[in-house]
Amino acid sequence: MFSTCRSHVYFIYLFIINIKDKYMKKTLTYTSTIPIELMKLLNHYSKVMKIPKSKIIEKSVERYLHNLKRNEYAESFKRAKNDSDIKELTDMGFDDFTDIISK
Repeated sequence: MFSTCRSHVYFIYLFIINIKDKYMKKTLTYTSTIPIELMKLLNHYSKVMKIPKSKIIEKSVERYLHNLKRNEYAESFKRAKNDSDIKELTDMGFDDFTDIISK
């Protein structure tokens, strides 16, 4: 009987989590200012592409942040290339790799 009760409680818990996820707000409203020319372009492309301005802004910010992250990775690899400790670890790893594939 106890395990049946536990399974019911677990089912209710999952149900509540699903309802909570389904109806919780996933966005927030914010206010910002942008140059008039940029707003004109945004209005134009929103009408031409039949996409809400908010979606264009969202995708643009996502792409911009993705590029920032990619540039951070590139810079970290450039720094690592000149780091003697990283070179030593790489050489050790390469030696291990050649040992593994030669077996």
